[in-house]
Amino acid sequence: MIRITILGIKGGVGKSTFALLLSRELSKYKNVILLDRDLLGYSSRIAGIESDGLLSSIINEEKDTKDYYKEITRDDHKLGILKLIAPIGSWEKNENLLEKDKKVEEKFANEYKRIISSDYDILIVDNPPLITPSFFFIKEELTLFSSVFSTSKIMGIFVSDFSNVSITSTMRYATEALKFTNFRLIPYYFIINMVPPGIDLDLKDLEEKIKKMGFQYLLQINFIDELVNFSGKIDDLPDLKQIYEISTNILKLTT
Repeated sequence: MIRITILGIKGGVGKSTFALLLSRELSKYKNVILLDRDLLGYSSRIAGIESDGLLSSIINEEKDTKDYYKEITRDDHKLGILKLIAPIGSWEKNENLLEKDKKVEEKFANEYKRIISSDYDILIVDNPPLITPSFFFIKEELTLFSSVFSTSKIMGIFVSDFSNVSITSTMRYATEALKFTNFRLIPYYFIINMVPPGIDLDLKDLEEKIKKMGFQYLLQINFIDELVNFSGKIDDLPDLKQIYEISTNILKLTT
């Protein structure tokens, strides 16, 4: 299995929309599961998952998997969406229970491993801003994943908006994130997202900088009106040539 970890320094840069677009495109060719551990739960909401996620379901002893997991059949392949955590407000309480209650930890581990082991080829993770493996839940999830897929490549995609401050801060965050050996991140794509018309970025200079950091690709994705506040279904999302390009490169990693 290939794991794609999508990271950024702040909300509002289109990270979750990017995760959905990439998951949908890749699921045309492979079985893909999207892990939604962003506190806003946008990816899950678009998939029709309205609950507080897997961890809350276990704590509250809810037994219906549709409360946190959905499978969408796509021709010969499938797209799974697994919502892991509750939104802001319930999150810290639930994380404390996961850390301290061994029964909750065991049930969470068993269900998590059961789902991600269900014949998936690619796992994509949508994260909250500025996460590191020092967060207990992040470390726990990555440990569980590694216990099932110990040799999987973990490719890091960092998403920024077009402002110089955001790009610089995201590069700084990437530098720090790549120092965590238990993160196991391989720098892959640096995405400048939601670039408005008329903005001229010096991509040549930036590409030299991110290549020195170990990234393989730099990509600009322009602002798209129909993605702003998108609230339709996954299959209503537009096709983007840049997402197809990224998917093509990821698929090469699976061969």
